[in-house]
Amino acid sequence: MDKQSSAIRYLVLQFEVPLDIVGYAFAKAKKFGSTTVLNPSPMRPIPNKLIEQTDIFVLNELELAQVVGLTNLISSPEKAVKVALLWRERIGEKTIVVTLGENGLVAIQGNQVIRQSAQKVAKVVDTTGAGDCFCGTFVALLHKRYPFEESLAFAQKAAAYSVQRKGQAYRSRNWEYSTSTKQKEARHENDSLESGNRRPHRANLV
Repeated sequence: MDKQSSAIRYLVLQFEVPLDIVGYAFAKAKKFGSTTVLNPSPMRPIPNKLIEQTDIFVLNELELAQVVGLTNLISSPEKAVKVALLWRERIGEKTIVVTLGENGLVAIQGNQVIRQSAQKVAKVVDTTGAGDCFCGTFVALLHKRYPFEESLAFAQKAAAYSVQRKGQAYRSRNWEYSTSTKQKEARHENDSLESGNRRPHRANLV
């Protein structure tokens, strides 16, 4: 990583590796001006230093509840927004993305709250790796300089696609094929978010 850090624009890590390695990698990335993305899964206490080194947090509703010490589940997007804002008061002005399953997602970026409805899923077959699929797609599109909200919407599409098929590796291969052969169609569908019924909702923080 020392030789390649200057070329890394985004670095995304999870808690499936030791915390000291995550901290070391983020410190190197920040030194070279990279954007750091943390998906704290499986959840464990997040050291203050690592919070300082993180630009974007991607969590699900259970992880958000755990990180603020709630014992009850977050049951709605409105509740998720309140809890995310509470957490941000503690950690500083970070970007926070909270995935809510069938309730879509909420995100806080700068002074804006973003709400997006979930993608329709005909039948849930296997949810293994859906969060990884969302996070990877989201960061990949940010790296390709897609707008933040469009990256979120497309990541939801990828995750929704993934849960309708059995086997993570199989789904990943087919999603790659689908996105490469239907790029124009996918972009058209994303553009429709700006004018259709699932238009992302944005509100300024007061």
